[in-house]
Amino acid sequence: MSCHRTAGPPLAGFAPHAIRAIADTNWAPVSLDRFEPAWAAEVEDASATLRRETVHLATGLLLPVWDKLPDDHVQVVRIAADDGRSLLGREVATVHLPDLGAKLGLDISLDLAPDALAETVLRTGKPLPFRGMEPLTVKRSPRQQQPAA
Repeated sequence: MSCHRTAGPPLAGFAPHAIRAIADTNWAPVSLDRFEPAWAAEVEDASATLRRETVHLATGLLLPVWDKLPDDHVQVVRIAADDGRSLLGREVATVHLPDLGAKLGLDISLDLAPDALAETVLRTGKPLPFRGMEPLTVKRSPRQQQPAA
């Protein structure tokens, strides 16, 4: 019988309660004959549910502009691109692009479709500019409380 284990960080740096929590998971030793088809099924399922999304990444020398970046999602990420490049930087949500551009002296416009713009405003509550014949700002208005009947 073969036993397989997921590769991860060494447990020496973890607190004892964290090591016990890892040991209390549902992982169990399995034979290679059981593992390979189960793994192939997981890979096939993941391939069928491939998701693509646009990610805005602030890269390069970030320290001088760190205070200008939005502070609601402070996380450095590494993205492996299909062409072999590795991109390292801070992810910037679409809703923050106009403000970030203004802070950096850039004109970053959001050319979102009207339905995507409305969905973003409703989800985040943040007003966003709408580019059209006249300058407009799409805002979420607070609901007025209905009088009790």
